[in-house]
Amino acid sequence: MAVLADPVGGRRFICALVAVTALASASTPAGAQDQGTGDAIAAIESGDGPLSVEQTERAATLNGLRMSTIDLAAEIIATQQEINAIQSRIATLHADEQAALGVLDGQRDRFNRLVAGLQRLSRTPIEVWAVADGPSAELIRGALLLNRAMAPVEAEAESISQTVADLADARARLRRERGERDAITVVFDEQMAELNRLVGDRQTTLEQLVQDSGAMTQRLSDLASEAVSLGDLINAIEGDLLLRALDSGLAGYRAAIADVAPAGGSGGGQAPDEVDTILPAAGTIETEFGAEDLSGERAQGLTLTVAPASLIVAPVAGVVRYAGPFADSGLILILDHGGGYHSTIAGVGRLDVMAGQAVAAGEPVAVTALPQSEATPTSTLFFEVRRNGNPVNPMTELVLAQGRGPE
Repeated sequence: MAVLADPVGGRRFICALVAVTALASASTPAGAQDQGTGDAIAAIESGDGPLSVEQTERAATLNGLRMSTIDLAAEIIATQQEINAIQSRIATLHADEQAALGVLDGQRDRFNRLVAGLQRLSRTPIEVWAVADGPSAELIRGALLLNRAMAPVEAEAESISQTVADLADARARLRRERGERDAITVVFDEQMAELNRLVGDRQTTLEQLVQDSGAMTQRLSDLASEAVSLGDLINAIEGDLLLRALDSGLAGYRAAIADVAPAGGSGGGQAPDEVDTILPAAGTIETEFGAEDLSGERAQGLTLTVAPASLIVAPVAGVVRYAGPFADSGLILILDHGGGYHSTIAGVGRLDVMAGQAVAAGEPVAVTALPQSEATPTSTLFFEVRRNGNPVNPMTELVLAQGRGPE
């Protein structure tokens, strides 16, 4: 299991922060900066020692919370998928209802025209024709017209009766589906409330183990403000010496924590590395990788239609490299999956992880944004995967990243 993820104790991380914080705030030439970073890394390596008893206890609590969030997240995604399926059926039934109403309106118009014709014929009753002067052919023609008119009227009446029955059935099914959706939504809301509590406890426990001096956050913010594209940001993060020095301390700490067994045997489901997850949220793929998007260009990732405030999970195991705002994309999340693979998720409304944090496949990392308009009942999530800086198809390439782990 990979928790936060690599080997070293708490003192080494503190050494990293002390050595690099000064380096991050200093304005020095490139050569001097490289030398300073080398000194920082040397300071990291000089720190050593296992987790303290208190840290081990917190690590066990953290690991137990992580397993619990993964298990509950899987249940929530299943519930969300069930709600999505019901919503789809409701949309189909609603369309059927509207279509039946349209058919019924047309049938009523035809029926009314037929009845009006009968009324015109009935203005001179057949009894009158029978005693009236005139050719017998005219009398016979009137009788035939009246008889012929009755058959369409009866057929139209029967057709209307069937349409009304179909409409009543569609409305009854709509009521049942809406009732089922409302009942499941109550369960979903309860699950999300519990997950929010667990995620809050997870992050609080993590912050107690890893006190962030703010150096990494500030450096990432600077790089994000300077990058002109997503690819530039990923390359900048991967190549930045300060971030690499800072993460060296975190990497060792992640592995030390990962070696601690979860507290209380939490998480009775699959181990994180066994969870098979590719899409980060329950939704519908609207734009496939490589398809032409609204701007006429080829899509470099997937566009998913999801419910507002949907749960976002890590598609496969990795380490958070960036979690924050970027350009016009709002909040985004960049995960490092190792082997040159990075995934990016945009359309985020709330972030639940921090840079340097390891996440397992299926572990909660964020929540989708709310719709930009009240007229739009769904939200949009963008999911992109790059290998060595080049966009690749998430549905095929990301499978190759599973089990690699960040290098």
